[in-house]
Amino acid sequence: MRQILRTLGRALREWRIVPVAALLLGLPLVGVVIMGYPLSRFTEFPPTTRYVPTAPFSLPIFILMAMGVVVVIATLFLWPLAHWRKKGHPEGNQSGALPPAAGRRARLLVVAGIFVAGSFWAVSWLDIAVLRRIQLYSFTPLWLGYILFINGLTLRRTGRCRLLNQPARLFCLFLVSAAFWWFFEYLNRFVQNWHYSRGSEMNGLEYFLSATPPFATVLPAVLCTHDYLAGFPWLERTYRDLPPLPVPRPRLLAWVALLISCGALTMIGVWPHLLYPMLWVAPLLIIVSINVLSGRNHVFCGLRNGDWRRIVSLALAALICGFLWEMWNYCSYAKWQYTIPYVQVLHIFEMPLLGYAGYLPFGLECYTIAKLFKLA
Repeated sequence: MRQILRTLGRALREWRIVPVAALLLGLPLVGVVIMGYPLSRFTEFPPTTRYVPTAPFSLPIFILMAMGVVVVIATLFLWPLAHWRKKGHPEGNQSGALPPAAGRRARLLVVAGIFVAGSFWAVSWLDIAVLRRIQLYSFTPLWLGYILFINGLTLRRTGRCRLLNQPARLFCLFLVSAAFWWFFEYLNRFVQNWHYSRGSEMNGLEYFLSATPPFATVLPAVLCTHDYLAGFPWLERTYRDLPPLPVPRPRLLAWVALLISCGALTMIGVWPHLLYPMLWVAPLLIIVSINVLSGRNHVFCGLRNGDWRRIVSLALAALICGFLWEMWNYCSYAKWQYTIPYVQVLHIFEMPLLGYAGYLPFGLECYTIAKLFKLA
């Protein structure tokens, strides 16, 4: 407990939390206040009123956004892979054998994770009336099972995992994660891209207590998956030594990114159909810009030396977790549904196909928040 309190104290002493929180929480309200929109829309709790109409499917916008997603995927994955094959890198080092005790712990975590996740996956999908109350709370243990499972895989591959080697940080990560996803629930008030099928029958306290535990699993799930992916030799070989991408005037670029992101967040409630993608991009750019202007490291630092490993593994980790979120949500009794403007077609589970692109910057965002609180 003392180690947890010490870790949490270090995290909360970070001065950048204050300006970041002020910008991210305050800017959307500034825009709607300027436009004279009623603040009751954004303070209702639980949030059940639908006031943003769903924009219909638009083929030109769908094609334009799809082209942008293809460019991002080609930049993140295909171009580095082509460069690696052309350059002909050596195979790299493979992971050594685990000590017997570590191997036993890894197997225990994997088996326990599969059992817990599998059990609550079944509970969440079964159409049995007697399980209804349990089903409302099944998402948290399901993801706790996944976190046990992925930590076991990481321990088996690398000999280390957050659960055993950094338990205090991991515990604090759960706490930060709850606040982190409540922030995205707050931003969703301005665009209403998703809503929950349950909640209207709850009062505010019940809604908060039922939603906070699953929100607390978001950061641990993504970052533990990142740890597992980072242990693969192919990631080291393919993405470590690419052509560098120097930025001639980083402070100027940071100011431009900061102003654009702040402007987008300010107007996100005014033009929700146009600016909803900035819900996932603007917070990341704001924090990275503040880091650049204050002389701190950030998630994109490795690009200056041609090192793409962290960016790729974080994007992949969020995409893997995103696929599991959507899959486990699909037949759940308590679930969410999407109303995404212009691209509401080609669904994989409840999510439109292009919506999965939002998970790519989300992985970088998870790491950036954990780094801000000194938990990465």
